[in-house]
Amino acid sequence: MLAENLSWLDGSASHDLHFEGHYVSWRRARIRAIIEHYGPDFFRGKTMLELGAGKGDIGAVFYYLGADVTCAEGRQANVDALKKKYPFLKTQLLDLDHDPIVGKYDIVLHSGVLYHLENVRFSLEQACGACEHLILETMVCDGGEGECILVDEPSNYYDQALNGVGSRPSEALLESIMQEIGFSWTKCEETYLDAEIHCYSWERKRSGYFNRPGDYDRSIRALWFAHNPSSFFEQLRKWSDEDGLPVSLTVENGRINGTSITQSSFDHLYNLVALNDFKNVFCRTPGLGVASLALGFACAQTEAKLTATAATMAADTNLVASKVGLLPICKPIASPSQALSWAEPESIDLAFIEAATEGELAECVRQTLPYLRNGGRLCVRSSSRTVQEPGLELLESTDELEVYTFIRKNQ
Repeated sequence: MLAENLSWLDGSASHDLHFEGHYVSWRRARIRAIIEHYGPDFFRGKTMLELGAGKGDIGAVFYYLGADVTCAEGRQANVDALKKKYPFLKTQLLDLDHDPIVGKYDIVLHSGVLYHLENVRFSLEQACGACEHLILETMVCDGGEGECILVDEPSNYYDQALNGVGSRPSEALLESIMQEIGFSWTKCEETYLDAEIHCYSWERKRSGYFNRPGDYDRSIRALWFAHNPSSFFEQLRKWSDEDGLPVSLTVENGRINGTSITQSSFDHLYNLVALNDFKNVFCRTPGLGVASLALGFACAQTEAKLTATAATMAADTNLVASKVGLLPICKPIASPSQALSWAEPESIDLAFIEAATEGELAECVRQTLPYLRNGGRLCVRSSSRTVQEPGLELLESTDELEVYTFIRKNQ
């Protein structure tokens, strides 16, 4: 596995001790977490901006995974060393406390640098505004919302605050900023992230500390994988303007376009596909609507194939659906038994089912399970969501959705 085979990053051939020592195992752990979360194929063909890139060791990994990588650094000496070590990486000289980020990227990697900045909100807002996917890693303080401790750091050190002032923001502060901007996220809590002086598995007590109590040589840290679903809405609006489609996807009071689905549920459906290696996705809804488009948009950016069935389907929705790769689309079905007539047994990786009643939901689930592969996911949305069928284990639950793992019992 690439994430565990990074011996070329150990710096053993270098006579320069900058970004070596404890940095080596820490780099490995972060790279492993990122690749295991997204999958190595996720980065192929995407643009990535790495902030506080040091000498480019992390950016180089994603370059070899197929990304178009730009490394931003605040110190000219680091930029010069980076160019010499990895001449194929693009570089920028950027003061993250004051300089705006120019351009748009698929991914911004903001790792190991936020706590060396005084203007935390400025840097995080700039990063979020420049990307669809944000990978955020930083040292934090064990504090409440709004808490951020400023600290003096020696600006003459190669890896400390460029302007002499660093910060230790709370997790709650950073999450509130991302929420304001419209990002959603998952937090990585893998124990293998703990590397030498860097600690990710720590008990939250709102103590105000930014070092692990009883072990003050270890800093407490956090890693988020965040995503901005608004780019999907912007793209749909663009298509609507170009083609004259009567489509208006807006968010009011957290709900999309006056429908019953929330933006958080839309993003959850998107992430189910985008962050998993699904190849065959099935969507069964009363009408081809926002949930279908969420899944379709995710499938359009991966190698997944989506088949959607619906009792009703507006022509304008069909046109928009074709734009986001929601193909093939089954025409309106005459009876529920036709919904899976196209599928091979045990061939579906993810099935999304929306139903109005408990009886309808139960019948749809029973019809779908023979076509769901072992280990596949079932996601349901219904006013009566309780699903009790052999082999289904509840994986996660939100206000609107329940996601199950299907374990096929031995016959």
